[in-house]
Amino acid sequence: MTRDQEKICERNLFAAYVDGELDTDLTVLFEDHLEGCAECRAELRAHRLLVCELDAAMSESAEIPVPNDFSRMVAARAASDMRGVRTRSEHRKALTICAVLAFVGFALLGAAARKTVFMIVERFVTTVFSLVGLLRVLPTTRLPDSQWCLE
Repeated sequence: MTRDQEKICERNLFAAYVDGELDTDLTVLFEDHLEGCAECRAELRAHRLLVCELDAAMSESAEIPVPNDFSRMVAARAASDMRGVRTRSEHRKALTICAVLAFVGFALLGAAARKTVFMIVERFVTTVFSLVGLLRVLPTTRLPDSQWCLE
């Protein structure tokens, strides 16, 4: 095998040869190489077989029947399949990351903003406790129905 023929093996010209895209000189050189190289002849045979199978598969126009609501069924199936994708440990990691980010966010707000946020939370808690205390003070006796009517 000459040096040029070895280069032909390395160039992988099978697709271009089968498609007729090689120029005349290269086609002659490639055909001469095929006469002396059994591996390239086998590769060319396999490539032609692949092209024939692809042509046969693409030329078949048999349509696959699908139900009318096929897209809805696929969408429902995809939505239900995704529900179980996340594991419990992933949820815990996400919650931990969110908590850390919230803590960092509050820390970065600074002392003045933190004071304002805690003041709002303190007012809310005070209001809730005062309402709970008010409910304890209210009499637990029920008024007769006649006193509830507006006449």
